[in-house]
Amino acid sequence: MDITTYLPDELGARAKAAGVKFSALLRDAVTMDLVQREAFETLTEQMQVHELVAITDDAGNSYDAQLYGVALAHNDVSDATAYALENGGLAVHVIEDSRTTDYNRLYIHGQGGYDSSQSEWLSQWFSTEQVIQIMKKLGKRAVIKIGRRKA
Repeated sequence: MDITTYLPDELGARAKAAGVKFSALLRDAVTMDLVQREAFETLTEQMQVHELVAITDDAGNSYDAQLYGVALAHNDVSDATAYALENGGLAVHVIEDSRTTDYNRLYIHGQGGYDSSQSEWLSQWFSTEQVIQIMKKLGKRAVIKIGRRKA
């Protein structure tokens, strides 16, 4: 299939000078987009309501939550479960993390699509291998930061 696309003159000139391979770039982008769409469609078919009881917020208030999503992974050490949400966000439900004072907490990250920042966010509760598998289920490539001190 032949496709015509528009690039502003300056951007087109810079890309041409840099030797950008437009055909390969577009093919890879379309392939990745389709993989992500198919992964999300598969997850959406599996989504259901998860009843989470006696969640505690930052102020110490307790509430019950009805989380609509699909469980992606569980970590026994942190006693955390990651969920993909219908709105494109992620949730992590921590029952009791023996490494911290977390007890029955619910953390939400982003909405409107999965991105590489979620890899780092998930690494608070999940091993590198689990983060890679979670992102793979989302149709994304995990970004693991190595050799950097935590702020």
